[in-house]
Amino acid sequence: MDKVSVIIPVYNAGEKITDMLSQIKSQSCSELEIIVVDDGSEDDSLQIIKRQADKRFVVIEKKQNEGVSSARNAGLDAATGRYIVFPDADDIVKTDYIKTLLHTIKENDADMAVCGYERFGEDGLISGKSDLKALEGKILSAYEFALGSLDSGGICSTLWNKIYRADIAKKICFDERLTVGEDLIYNFEYATKIRNAAVTDECLYGYYENPKGALKSIDGAAEFDTRRFSEWEALKKAAGMLKKFPEYKKADGAAMYYRFLVAAHNLYYHAKDAGLSGEYEEKVLSEMEKVLSDSKRKIIANKYINAKWKAKLLAGKR
Repeated sequence: MDKVSVIIPVYNAGEKITDMLSQIKSQSCSELEIIVVDDGSEDDSLQIIKRQADKRFVVIEKKQNEGVSSARNAGLDAATGRYIVFPDADDIVKTDYIKTLLHTIKENDADMAVCGYERFGEDGLISGKSDLKALEGKILSAYEFALGSLDSGGICSTLWNKIYRADIAKKICFDERLTVGEDLIYNFEYATKIRNAAVTDECLYGYYENPKGALKSIDGAAEFDTRRFSEWEALKKAAGMLKKFPEYKKADGAAMYYRFLVAAHNLYYHAKDAGLSGEYEEKVLSEMEKVLSDSKRKIIANKYINAKWKAKLLAGKR
């Protein structure tokens, strides 16, 4: 059996961590290394983890909260498995989550495997699910995977619905400066080092939406969280990394540019509507506005942008 290292960062997860750890311990894949990194929790998370721990556990205690990227980096340093998965502490997984991902990556001689997922709202009911039917059973090139990660309706830029080869994953560090978009950048860097990614549409992961998270604070203009500007930095970095792929020049970056512009466009107008007036905020908004303004000619020529989105992007509307 191939050992899989399960890296779970925890910060004030409370009782939610109980469900995740129970489900990981019950996985149908038997050879697991369960690395739980407590990132300076101020509640009883660490005590809950220790009560749940068995001989497969590696518990890392951090004295101070340094962020999820720092916690995952600590987990990567400790990992000894051949493969790695990154579930979040407050989500849920199905019994065959790891077994199916492991089968998918090995059966297809792939460097990564991706599975479907379900989203749950505050009420605990399913609020949506991924749509990977068109990609079921397909082997994507590294470039195709990278493009899909820029599209929120596609492959998904997250970590938790994927399995990674440890020999590649351990050579990449999470960017601890980013508060939003760190998953995207990690996946992009991983994509620059691999051949392909295999896909299964089977929903193996359950993601609980966090109404207090930085990404959810865009629902109301007055609630815009400036941490989301980290997403702009991540998008720019991702767009730059795509140039490392040979396919980028062949496609003239058209598909990437579509996804980049849509994401930048939405972020810009959410921030603009909030009426931000700080020096830093105005500087970022000015930079984003220039990029969108300078892109009009490329928008018109881009065959990947449909007429509806072209009208929105050119008119400067959401």
